[in-house]
This record gives sequence, C-alpha cells and structure tokens, in this order.
Amino acid sequence: MALLHVVEQSDDIITVKDSDLRVFAANKAFARSAGYDDFTEVIGKTDAEIYNIPPWEEPVRTYMDDERRARSLKPGEYLLREEELITHTGERSAIRPRNTPFTTQAAMYCLPLIFREI
Repeated sequence: MALLHVVEQSDDIITVKDSDLRVFAANKAFARSAGYDDFTEVIGKTDAEIYNIPPWEEPVRTYMDDERRARSLKPGEYLLREEELITHTGERSAIRPRNTPFTTQAAMYCLPLIFREI
C-alpha cells in the first residue's frame, strides 16, 4: 500500500501497458501530462488514442516503436533514451523514459514505463 501511494504521488510519469500497448495502470502525473483530470480516463487506451495523434505520426510513432522494441528485451534489460514529451497544452520538455518488460505470474505481459523530466 505504501508503494502504491508513492507511485500515485510521484511527479514522475508512470504507466504500465499490456501487450497491445494499452494502458492498464497509470499515475496522476501521466494523466495530467496527457490532459486528463483522472488516471482512470486513460485506462485501456493506446498513446495514439490518449494524445489524439495517429500512430504513424511523431511523437506517438517513436513512443510505440520503443515499446515494441522493449518487448524483446531479456530480463533485467531496459531501453533508456532521451525523447521529447509534448503535453496536451503543446508544452515541450525533454524526458528520459525507461522501458522494462516483465511477465506476471498469470503470464500477462506488462511494460512499465517511468518517464523522468530532465
């Protein structure tokens, strides 16, 4: 419960996606950066749906390509690179997302992402 509170209150953008790259968990910071009042509004959506940008257009294409590449990583490996976040207001900032895939005990594929503003 304490860890959940820390994640929820973090200023870092934290989200977990399923194998279809749909959000199934997110914190308030992720929702705010995408222009939503509550994190429940992004559950079940892809980045293209959240940001209302076609999946073949930037920056969504890069986000989703990185997430697909991360799916093939071995345990303990991760993708870490600098990219630009464009918020719903058009504000731009440099972020460093860390993509680390894992599989749950129920064999559910998960892709947690932690974005830190730099």
